[in-house]
Amino acid sequence: MDTIFATDGTGRDIFRAVMSKNRFSVLLSALRFDDPTTRTERKKENPAAAVSEFFNGFIDNCQNLYGMGDSMTIDEMLVSFRGRTHFKICQATSYLYNGYIYTGKGSHGFGLSEAEQKLSKPTQAVIRLAKPLFGRKKGKSTVLVSSMHHRASTNPDSQKPEIVEYYNRNKGGVDTIDEKYSTSRRTRRWPLTIFFRMLDASIINAYILHQSIKDNPIIKEKSAFAKELAAKLVREHMEKRLRDPRLPRELRFNIIRILGISEINDPPNEEKLVLKKRKGRYLFQGRVKHLHA
Repeated sequence: MDTIFATDGTGRDIFRAVMSKNRFSVLLSALRFDDPTTRTERKKENPAAAVSEFFNGFIDNCQNLYGMGDSMTIDEMLVSFRGRTHFKICQATSYLYNGYIYTGKGSHGFGLSEAEQKLSKPTQAVIRLAKPLFGRKKGKSTVLVSSMHHRASTNPDSQKPEIVEYYNRNKGGVDTIDEKYSTSRRTRRWPLTIFFRMLDASIINAYILHQSIKDNPIIKEKSAFAKELAAKLVREHMEKRLRDPRLPRELRFNIIRILGISEINDPPNEEKLVLKKRKGRYLFQGRVKHLHA
């Protein structure tokens, strides 16, 4: 944290332009995703109660904003704390469509019927994750195991079966989310670890949605899109900070440079100094910028 907020020329100016290091530290330490007063009771049935409601809302939004194609990948994603989370069912383009947090025994079968819970654990995981896809295409069944390859054809170059080639072309969705564009930070709080991974997935999902809209300009690099997205999310806040007359001059010019503007709107006029006499004393009303005796 000290590195990115450094003022000796080695830090990143945009971080200080958005907020101070102290404010960032306070927000990070205070960040919660549920009601802690009811968490103990909820944890009896859901070990991931500290973040599960927030996570499920994120998954719902992912599903509402995107229509799946023909190729999907089911895989697990490990995160860097002593546990694991199942982010599964990704479009071949790496779009995260469905997922759940693995919390131990019984996680795979949560929400399944009694008959489905008697199946093997991997099968339960696939069924649970594929539930949102059932019935989406009228007259077509959802394929959980490849039934589209009917001939034992082989790629003459790689000498691999065509079914293996097809799988290899589409399996990298979860790996892409797992390897790139990480916003993670070291933390002892596992809900924050989940939150950081959700941020990573949301950046990739946003990029795919942006590219899928016909009239949007094409952005080839996901890293360039991530930077532009972050800049637009904080722009309004930086403009608001410029209207604060107490903002240090050096920080003000940094914000102007980052926003790429040439003029500053004058801050709101300060209230005129009013003296009111009350019980033999004078009270100052309004903001005083300079006071001379």
